[in-house]
Amino acid sequence: MSAEAREYPRGAWHGESRVVALNNALAGGGITYEFGGEWVYQVEAVCLTLTTAAGGGARFVTVLLIDSTGAVVYAVSAPNTQGGGLTVRYSFAPFVTAFGSASLGAMGAPFPSIDLPGNVSLQVGVASAEAGDAITDGRLIVKQRWPRDWRG
Repeated sequence: MSAEAREYPRGAWHGESRVVALNNALAGGGITYEFGGEWVYQVEAVCLTLTTAAGGGARFVTVLLIDSTGAVVYAVSAPNTQGGGLTVRYSFAPFVTAFGSASLGAMGAPFPSIDLPGNVSLQVGVASAEAGDAITDGRLIVKQRWPRDWRG
């Protein structure tokens, strides 16, 4: 059966997952990814590396979902803080429990498995960031689908 003739149940996730590279940034400014368009999205994972400059206090990594008015509709923070002079890989995904520590070099926390409209953006932030802290190697794994049955 050709893709054009295939019927999908209303609201089915029939798109494939895709990996989106997030821009590298100084941690103080964070990273924002705009989903956009008429699609409905589902985030499968958010991953990034935070490298902190020596010194300074504890840094807190947070991932936010923000609606078109600027209101935060979901927020999740890593389970522990990261001090200066460390490189830690962070992972946020549905159906995981909070895990890891800076000394292990990896941390993660749960992320919602919900439909997200195109007017929502994803923001990665680092609270208490110091000059020289950097977010690198960010990746977003996302599925997308039309908001209603493709036949209209």
